[in-house]
Amino acid sequence: MGGYGALLAAQTRPRLFAAVVAVAPAVWTSYGAMMRGPRDAFDDAADFTRHDVIAHAGRLSGVKLRIDCGEQDPFYGYVTHLEAALPPGAVVTYGPGAHDDAFFRRVAPAEARFIGRAIG
Repeated sequence: MGGYGALLAAQTRPRLFAAVVAVAPAVWTSYGAMMRGPRDAFDDAADFTRHDVIAHAGRLSGVKLRIDCGEQDPFYGYVTHLEAALPPGAVVTYGPGAHDDAFFRRVAPAEARFIGRAIG
């Protein structure tokens, strides 16, 4: 859950990061949605609520943020909900691909350029 972890870290310590990239973040709109999937990403509903990156997206205000997600990724629909909750200025891209190495490798150069521009 690297993309999710990057978002959570940026929400927790936003001033620590010059920029954040999340590729295909594993996010859900509810604890129930997570329970219909992997079932083990959170300890319980309270844990999900504390660490819900969609509900707490406002904490990313001022963070230079890029998110990439494939249109065939199982998290695609959830990422669109995250995008709607993000503060202005976040860059979110979608394209052909799934939650796999082929997609991750395809978007990595653009993500590296994004980080490079952010840190100057």
